[in-house]
This record gives sequence, structure tokens and C-alpha cells, in this order.
Amino acid sequence: MDDWEYVRSGMKMSIYEGISATIFTVITQGVFLTGLALVFGADEFYIGVIGSIPLLSQMFQLITPSIVRRIGKRKQFTLINSLVSRLSWGIFIFFLMFNFKNIWAFLAVYIFSQITGAIAGNSWLSWMRDLVPEEKRGVYFGSRNFYISIASIAMTLIATKLLDIFKKNTGFEIVIMIGLVGAVIAARFLNKQYEPPFTTSRAAVDFKSAFKDMNFKRLLYFSTFWNFIILFAAPFFPLYMIKYLKLSYSFMGILAITSSITAMAFYKIWGKISDVVGHKSIQEWAIYLVGINVIVIWLALNPSTVYLLWIDAIVSGIGWSALNLTFMTLPFEVSGVNSGSYLAVYSTLNGLSGFAGGIAGGIAAKYLSTFSFDIGQFHIHGIQLFFLFTGIMRLLSIPLLHRVRVRRYIPVRKYIFSSVVFLSRRANLRARFAYPIVLLKKRRSKSRVYPKK
Repeated sequence: MDDWEYVRSGMKMSIYEGISATIFTVITQGVFLTGLALVFGADEFYIGVIGSIPLLSQMFQLITPSIVRRIGKRKQFTLINSLVSRLSWGIFIFFLMFNFKNIWAFLAVYIFSQITGAIAGNSWLSWMRDLVPEEKRGVYFGSRNFYISIASIAMTLIATKLLDIFKKNTGFEIVIMIGLVGAVIAARFLNKQYEPPFTTSRAAVDFKSAFKDMNFKRLLYFSTFWNFIILFAAPFFPLYMIKYLKLSYSFMGILAITSSITAMAFYKIWGKISDVVGHKSIQEWAIYLVGINVIVIWLALNPSTVYLLWIDAIVSGIGWSALNLTFMTLPFEVSGVNSGSYLAVYSTLNGLSGFAGGIAGGIAAKYLSTFSFDIGQFHIHGIQLFFLFTGIMRLLSIPLLHRVRVRRYIPVRKYIFSSVVFLSRRANLRARFAYPIVLLKKRRSKSRVYPKK
């Protein structure tokens, strides 16, 4: 078997691993995590803290490149840490079985799981950078995310039904058990995945280089601002649905499935477009989308306007599918050959900013949850001000993204202008022109790509 066959086999195994791991990761986020935290006695402040812990744990990624460099093998290091991280959730089953509901015990287990998971994550990203050829990353990760979304839909549907059918403790016990089975299967696939030669070197020097690299610093300015804003409000979207709108887990699961199906439809589309116009362009378009969506939908959301959540699910699926893809690939493009330690710095600083955002959000939510007011016929909860604030701040992050230099980039205004000009020249428009074909018709001309000056 030649090197390319090993690479292809490794890429296929990574898709299988991602599908299996999703069975576990679904229960560690969103309405599942919020619901479990509420069972253990969390209030608004603790919800903010819990939402920010995954970001804080990323600071431990600073030690990952040097450890991996000494070990020389990323597979074993990633496998052990990811398995320990996921299996630690089994402790929650024992807590629930004996009705031991202490928020500090919950935090201890959750923090341990997130730290070991973050350490594994950095090693995995470096591994994947060396495994997946650069020219195929957009399409590959788009396809990988597509299949992961299918697994997410299935697990979400099963888990939400179980939580509605059984009592809180029993429901979460069963759901966590299913997640642990997925974690073990994922570990088997990860162990079979091909590990290419370790090309990331000079880790100790690269930490200093990361802070001397002006373009990488621009990326850090943008990403740290973004993570602060996202974590300031992110934990309170599911909290608002559970506590204030009183929605069932099944209904919230259907909303999540709707969003996932939408994301599935767009992952491959975004992957193909990003390989032509650049990941930065896709990221900019998506930020406009998710920023406006939050301002319009969530500020107007109350028990009589729950139907707006269907619009939110579709728009979020479109926008976040692009963001999930580009936030994974853009750091690769900016960091280049120094990916291991650059990504460690990137993840650590983003983690600290996200943690700060979560703590600040938790404190503010504790205060805002005590009052509400009316605007005309709309009743506004104080916590909805989070959604207005984060929507505005998302849009204000775009100028920071503009400063990041990449090899391929088409600004939104140029894309819209070129598309309008292109379409206006066609007397008989066909449905196929609704797709951004102006940028995807086999890369006919390099003039369609505008490099950042």
C-alpha cells in the first residue's frame, strides 16, 4: 500500500471516528448539558460558568506540542486523553443513581473531562493537518461534518425522546450510557487511523514565533473577541428555552434536528465554495447571517412566538455550518507549517477569552433574570438583552476579520457586485443561477479571486 492509500484510509477512518464520537458529544452540549446542570442545581451564574469551562480548558493545550514532540506519536497521546475525557462522564451515572446532586461535584467531573479532551483536541488537529492534503481540506471537512450531522440527528432524536419518557435521573442515566458506547467505538476507529510523519517541529521556538507573526496576531484579535461575545450569551439560549419558554426536550430536539439537516445540506456547498473563494470569505458571510438572525429572532421570542424558532433553526444551520467549517480550517491557512504550537496558542487565548465571556455573562444573567419589561405587545425578559447584545457584537467583529490576510478572499461587497453583474447579463435566468455558480464554474479565471491587499 503506497502513501496515498494510507492517507485515504486514514481520512476514511477519521469520518467513522467522527460519527461515533458524535454519539457522545451530543450529550455534552446544548440543551442536554443545560438540562443536566439544572438537575444538579445550577442557576444562571453556574450555567455561564459551565458554558465557559470548555474554553478555559483549552489553555492546557499549550503543553501539548512539547509533550507530543517528546513522545513522537500523536495517535497514542490523542487516543488515551480522548478516551479518559469521555469515559469520565460515567461518574455522572453513579451520581444520578444515588441521587447525589451537588453542583461542585458536577463541576469537578466536567472540568476534568474538558481538560483532558482539550489536550487530545490539539494533538488531533495537528494530526489531521498532516493527514489531509491542503487542497482537499474544504471538501473533506465539509463531507466529514455532513456525516457527523447525520449521527447528531439520530442521537438527538433518541436522547430527547428518552428524556421526555423517563424521569430526569433515569433519562440522563440512559442517555449518558449510550454516549459512552459511542465513545468506545470512536476510540477503536481512532486507533485504526493512519498517522503520517510528524512534520510540526521546533515547538518551543514556534510559541515565540506565533506572537511575532503579525498576521497570526490579527487572527487572534478577531477570534478572541468572537469567543468572548459568543460565550457571553451562548449558554443562555437553551436555558431560555427550558426555563422561560417551558419547551419539551422532544420539541427542542426536533429544532436541533432541523438545524442539523439544514447544516448537512450546506456543509458540502460551503466546502466547495470555500476552496474557491477562501475560508475567510465564507466566515464573513456567515457572521452577517448569524448576527442578524439573533437580533431579529431572539429579541422577539416569547411563548406566543415560538414558531420563530423554526426560522432560527434553519438560518442557524446555514450560518453555523459555514462557521464550524471555517473556524477549523482558517487557523491552518494562517499558521502554515507551525500548526502544532500556533494552534495551541490560538486555542489557549481563545479559551481564556471565552471563559472570561462566560463568567461575565453568568454574572450579568444572574442580575438580568430578576426583571422583565414590556415593549408594546412584546414581553421582554431581561436575559433576552443578552441576545440583542451578542447579535450586535457579532456584526462588530467583522472589521477585525477583515484585517486577517489569506491567500484567497473575496469581500462580500465584491461577491454581491460580481454576482449581480453576472446574472444581469443573462436574459433567461435558470434556477441553477441561484447557486453561487459565478465562483464555482471550474475556476475558469484567476481574476475571480481577489487577494487581500
